[in-house]
Amino acid sequence: MDITSELDEAEYEVENLIVELEDFIEPEVKHAPPAKLKKLEMTPTQEALNAATMFGAPCYALWYYQEALGKGGQACMPFTLVLLLAAVWLHLPWSVTYHLVCAFRRAKRSALWDPVDNTYRRLDQTWIHISGSLVAYSLSASLVYFGAAAIFNGISVMYLWSKQGRPTRARRRRLTNVVICAVGQLAPLIPRGDVSNAVGAFTSFLVAAGLFVINSKLDGWGHCLFHVLLVPYMAFLCRSAAAADTGSGECDIAS
Repeated sequence: MDITSELDEAEYEVENLIVELEDFIEPEVKHAPPAKLKKLEMTPTQEALNAATMFGAPCYALWYYQEALGKGGQACMPFTLVLLLAAVWLHLPWSVTYHLVCAFRRAKRSALWDPVDNTYRRLDQTWIHISGSLVAYSLSASLVYFGAAAIFNGISVMYLWSKQGRPTRARRRRLTNVVICAVGQLAPLIPRGDVSNAVGAFTSFLVAAGLFVINSKLDGWGHCLFHVLLVPYMAFLCRSAAAADTGSGECDIAS
């Protein structure tokens, strides 16, 4: 057997191993997804852009952190701001992975691939809830509020992985839990008197969420735009988190 044949055989074995690993991690469903799922499908390019645009908000948070550090040193590094930065970066890899897997599956034109009922989507939303609990503390500086948020998000994660919560038909309930998570993490801004950041964050979120909802009417581009609008949303969160511990805006880089 010559070297070329050996290389071809080795390549064949590697490809088989990759397929086996894919099937082990996420076996394809044995039935075609519901017809209404077609409205949720996006092109490989759109899914790749969904993955790329997820970096916007975390990168802004990192930039804000560095600017605040440069402005006031460790005095401008309240734990609440550091925790917010950690929360958004903890969620990032799971979301990026989900969208890249969707892009890959759509590129393969896998007729049985369900972009909703799969492990990657569940991991993405699991970390949305975990990060949401951390953000709840970063914007409230309250262990009691963090505990309440953690309980709700813990129940939501359990639902994601339950038999009732896994199917595509449970999508509305899952998204409702995500919305409650998002609104819940912003709620502490009101009693803190952080009105300007509250209005800005809620407005940014509502516009972004609106684009997400009408994604199918925008031919699949609403999801990408939703991610883009998370950047101004994150800007308001960073400003608020910087003052959550002290109640002072001295670490706000805009001041």
